[in-house]
Amino acid sequence: MLGDPAAMTLVSTIISMAHSLRLNVVAEGVDEEGQAKELKRLGCDQMQGYLFSKPVEFDKITVLLGKREGIKRITAGTPSGNRLAPHPTRANTRRSK
Repeated sequence: MLGDPAAMTLVSTIISMAHSLRLNVVAEGVDEEGQAKELKRLGCDQMQGYLFSKPVEFDKITVLLGKREGIKRITAGTPSGNRLAPHPTRANTRRSK
């Protein structure tokens, strides 16, 4: 991403477009500090990837978080049978202004 000007233009445009629609932007696959710094500079709201944590199983992450409220297990239609989803009342991705 960092060494490709076309990719950087695309990333910047996506972030700007999402913000103009009042959406939060979550970057996935952030594995390097340089990527995180550039995404933050471009206004990316949240990031996830190996830079922050390796994937954590449902039971282990809920222990780390200290509670199971707000998280439910969704098993239908996923290859591994496990996926996390936010509680329906917290699923709104629109930013408040």
